[in-house]
Amino acid sequence: MAEKIRILAVADPAVQGYVKGKVLAEYPGETQLDILPWSSYYPAMIDALEGRLDYDIVMVAGHLWLKELVDAGYLAEFSGLATGFLPGLENDLYYKGKPYLAPSFFDGHILVYRKNAVGGNWPVRLTPAEYIERLQRLYEAGKRDFLAIKAHPSEIFTDALPFLRMYGKDVYDEKGRVQCDSSEVVAGLATYCGLRKYAPEDTGNYGNEEILKKMQKGKAAVAVTWSGQMGILCNEGCYQSEDLGVSVLTTSWNTVWSFGINKRSRQIPACCDFLTYLCSEAVELRVSEVSGTPLHEKFYVQQPLYPWSQCLQEMVRLARPLPYMENASAKNAVFYRNIAEAFVGRVSPAEAMAAAKAEIMTL
Repeated sequence: MAEKIRILAVADPAVQGYVKGKVLAEYPGETQLDILPWSSYYPAMIDALEGRLDYDIVMVAGHLWLKELVDAGYLAEFSGLATGFLPGLENDLYYKGKPYLAPSFFDGHILVYRKNAVGGNWPVRLTPAEYIERLQRLYEAGKRDFLAIKAHPSEIFTDALPFLRMYGKDVYDEKGRVQCDSSEVVAGLATYCGLRKYAPEDTGNYGNEEILKKMQKGKAAVAVTWSGQMGILCNEGCYQSEDLGVSVLTTSWNTVWSFGINKRSRQIPACCDFLTYLCSEAVELRVSEVSGTPLHEKFYVQQPLYPWSQCLQEMVRLARPLPYMENASAKNAVFYRNIAEAFVGRVSPAEAMAAAKAEIMTL
């Protein structure tokens, strides 16, 4: 008798698509889906991959973690990967030419705003500088606390990335060497920290759920959120959903949240069959009702599914991944801590980035 397939997933709103769409309930084999908050997910995933927790399949943040997990021998290859994805997504599924991950949804930076509050439609594409100019005009017109920033310490590095990049340099170069203490990156962090004047005092506590609720309920006029929230944001009890507009920042980042097979699993063939099922078109469409991010190109070109489809296609085209690196998770964790310190004003942007570089150089 086949064993139950145990799946560990992150508590992103998009993951609810597997529950609400009855995806697991309709699979002929027995499955168990356990969902953990983002703040505690990564250590639990490593525990599963190293045998301290019993999971056959884990959720992986695409290229962000793929290299280190494959190099450590944690993931089995997945031979049933489909083709025809939106160009740019495959980068998160293959490593050294071999497929490892079955995609679920993609999370890239999407700018969401209330058209009535900001004076109409914004362009589909905005540079960070153009975006900030619009925020400043709203501020000068007397608006206060209108911006929601996903600045919780567990979210802040990826939230800040478009601004860290805005003056032409990234925190790492193309070979993964840290350069976060450059004048360009420091200026970008200073700009990001400056967004606080447009936001409520408690924005440093906002994660995915807080941004979702603020925009759904019309309690914020503008926010940068993840593309994987678009379906649930716009479709589930959203206040005046027709008032929502979307844009993409030209310095965006994107990753494909995906499922990978634990090489320790006792039932790798059954896991491959299950992931092939998850990659089917019927499942993709059901999950995208919650995530808002269908995976195949035809759902953007031949038959666009959503009003925000053009924006997502542009975001994926523009998005720049972080480079493959040794110890990527440990290095990125340094940025979360130091950027959070700068955001609340405990240290200057220059001090935060100098401290981050010094620590990363020891890893």
